[in-house]
Amino acid sequence: MAGGFFNSQSVNDYMRDVLGQIDAEIETMPKEHLDGDLPSYFAEKYAAKVPVLGNDITMEEPDCDLHASRATIRLRIPYEGNSLFFQMQPMSSPLIAATWTIEGTSLVIPLTAHKSQPAVFQRDKDTLIGQINDGLNNIRREIAAHFNQLPARVTSKVQWRKSQTAAHHQFVTDLASVIPIHRRNDGAENIIVPVVRKPVPILPATKDSDPLIEMAAYDDILSMINRMVSVFERSPKVFAEMEEEDLRTILLVGLNGLYEGGATGETFNSSGRTDILIRQNDRNVFIAECLIWDGEKKLLQKLDEQLFQYATWRDSKLAILVFNRKKGFTDIVRKMKAAIDGHAQRVRTLAYAHETGARYIFHRADDVQRHVTLTALAFDVPSSGG
Repeated sequence: MAGGFFNSQSVNDYMRDVLGQIDAEIETMPKEHLDGDLPSYFAEKYAAKVPVLGNDITMEEPDCDLHASRATIRLRIPYEGNSLFFQMQPMSSPLIAATWTIEGTSLVIPLTAHKSQPAVFQRDKDTLIGQINDGLNNIRREIAAHFNQLPARVTSKVQWRKSQTAAHHQFVTDLASVIPIHRRNDGAENIIVPVVRKPVPILPATKDSDPLIEMAAYDDILSMINRMVSVFERSPKVFAEMEEEDLRTILLVGLNGLYEGGATGETFNSSGRTDILIRQNDRNVFIAECLIWDGEKKLLQKLDEQLFQYATWRDSKLAILVFNRKKGFTDIVRKMKAAIDGHAQRVRTLAYAHETGARYIFHRADDVQRHVTLTALAFDVPSSGG
């Protein structure tokens, strides 16, 4: 990075951009966050790190030019902060002809003077440092003046947001009294958290088996996951940057809003990085692993090193949820199914009515007589790359 001193964007323009970002964030912020200490939050988030110059100033030894009467040295001035502010223009700034470059955490500035006058280098260096500090201090004062007004601005914007939201809700209420609101019936309405959550039927352990989740409950859970993922597809900007763990957490919260747990109130838990599970008497009776598609090798690694390792000795219901962010989704579904079909522990493939899914019986690696049910589901989710 290189440039001249205090000759680019003005402090006022910079702060106008910052305040615009704060306004936009308040307009889209979840309403439960509006009552927090937002002035402190924004002051910390958008704090201007105006550089502070260090005292350990050094120079690079100039080239030895026997015929030149003048020499150029490169001052190296350490600093901490954002180098953007070396270019920013306060309302009052010194006129500095020198240019600069950034090398690591040092501000590098060339100084030229006559070889017979080394004291001139010292004088010019001191003058230059003083001018730079003057300009940076002016920037600090102007930014501080803007931030002093931030609490009142944020409070006003929050009140505006609340009043506009309340007005919209009142408008919808008034309108609904004369015109019925159309309710969606595409399946997404079924994932709204119900007033009364329902328990997941789990058969108790017997002498010869572990606790067992009923097949109807297993299918119901997978159906709910399908419906929740359909929301990912309808809101691409929200989910585009999310990783496996983020997507898992959203599913986990949604499932616990639909199904009722025991003493803790939570049926679905997390253990490790991406799994969703139901435990009964210290046994895992349902486990789902999330995976962003990155080839067959990663899929099989997820199955062998995580999903099958967490499964109980018998009767576990398993699911692998594959999120695709690449092109050619149809081909990826084919590759997913082929990779699982070819797994050494697959016993047979079951009939399963799902366009991008499949269901299997697998035996355990340590006991071929003990089986688990595995359902693989692939979803085409959005990504920032399009």
